[in-house]
Amino acid sequence: MKPFLLQILRCNNCKKHSSLKLFPKKINKTEYEIDKLKLMPSKELIEELNETFQKFEGYVVPHSEIDSINEESLSLIKLLFCNEVEEGELKCRECDEVYFINEGIPSFIKNK
Repeated sequence: MKPFLLQILRCNNCKKHSSLKLFPKKINKTEYEIDKLKLMPSKELIEELNETFQKFEGYVVPHSEIDSINEESLSLIKLLFCNEVEEGELKCRECDEVYFINEGIPSFIKNK
């Protein structure tokens, strides 16, 4: 699962967009070519992703670059598109619902 999806995915329980927090257990770093990002994430999301992927030695945006991020930022592209979460969880900040990520695929089917 690519981190840029956090802007798109929503909790099936409370239906809130951008409320899912990522808890990876295993990641892969990949190469990705992209000319421009169409959707720029918030600085808060960038800082949160930085903190998460630093633990796994993934790509991050240097803190000195966060305030000057623009669509040409290579480190931002790597943060959002080159970190691939293979195993982990997404947890809703609003209702605490947990969704598992297995083999890079987030599952939004409720576990009963």
